[in-house]
Amino acid sequence: MSNDFNWYSDVESILMFGVKTATPKVTIVIPTYKRPLLLKRAVKSALMQNYDNYQVIVVDNDSEISNTESLDVLKDLNATNLLFYKNTKNIGMFGNANRSIELAQSEWICMLHDDDVLHPDYLKFVVPYTEEGKIYIQPKLVYFNSDISPTFKTILNNEKKAISKSSIDIFFEGSNSPSGITFSKSIAMEIGGFQEDLYPSSDLDFAMKFSHKKKLTRISCPLVYYGVGVNESL
Repeated sequence: MSNDFNWYSDVESILMFGVKTATPKVTIVIPTYKRPLLLKRAVKSALMQNYDNYQVIVVDNDSEISNTESLDVLKDLNATNLLFYKNTKNIGMFGNANRSIELAQSEWICMLHDDDVLHPDYLKFVVPYTEEGKIYIQPKLVYFNSDISPTFKTILNNEKKAISKSSIDIFFEGSNSPSGITFSKSIAMEIGGFQEDLYPSSDLDFAMKFSHKKKLTRISCPLVYYGVGVNESL
């Protein structure tokens, strides 16, 4: 099995902002590249969670150390649970996703794309599934125009239905965006992370490898707002 964490082991990620604290229950990781305004919206949604024990990590793949635009737009958020790293070399989209996983201190990781947004109750609804032994939780996606900030709806109890998905289910469904998923870091490390050379199917491969360990969990709550109309971020 390929271990893509080794591909860029010689590349340093410099902590530019924030202070490491005690290990949180869950970490929201946001890989980014040159989209400061969209990034700020994504980070704000991550920081507005109705949950206490978590951390937010942004990993900037723009290796130009002097370019602090993405960092500058976040400083006024005054967040004590925010860490901002910058890679000393651009390691590609999936390389940066893998680096984000490595930098998380917690066992549980939520991955969020820098043009997407989390519902304020995301962690409130998702974390309990990790305590039930689920290893990969994927809430319902709500598609929205990236040029307009989404309006969140109240989540009702009857929307919390969970469905188990096998590797066969995942394979035939095809597309499997990793934005908004929560998963086990230890298993992600064990399977070698996102396999870059399988692009554009790296996302699907990642989900499939998890499903070989245990069925994935899809929940019907609309907790992830998926931006449409923005190009892929490296």
